Amino acid sequence: SQGADAVLSLLKTTLQSPQGQWVLQSRESASNELEIESLEDDRSQVRKKIIDRTFVEDGVRWIIDYKTISFKTVTFKNSLDEANLKQAAEAYRHQLEGYAVLFADEGLSIQLAVYFVSIGQLVTL
Repeated sequence: SQGADAVLSLLKTTLQSPQGQWVLQSRESASNELEIESLEDDRSQVRKKIIDRTFVEDGVRWIIDYKTISFKTVTFKNSLDEANLKQAAEAYRHQLEGYAVLFADEGLSIQLAVYFVSIGQLVTL
């Protein structure tokens, strides 16, 4: 019951957020939970990566990872401002850069972003 309530709260926050609506809007090029397999750098192993949301808009490939962390449990010195959100998103840069490599041959600009579901905020990297 608590889990279902938490999921409903996250969905409600996303659907009420202008940034959440923008991320989820219908696009011809959009994919959700896109699974891509690729060879590791040393070519000894196949690795599957799952990208939460990706799409092309205005010539830019967007790669967005959803994070459901609760900022209630995260302590920031001042507040949950833009700088602190950016800092929180930076923790996921390596993961997103790993996804970006998969689209390098497209020849498009790539924009990485983290969507913090619990607060309905999209943070670009």
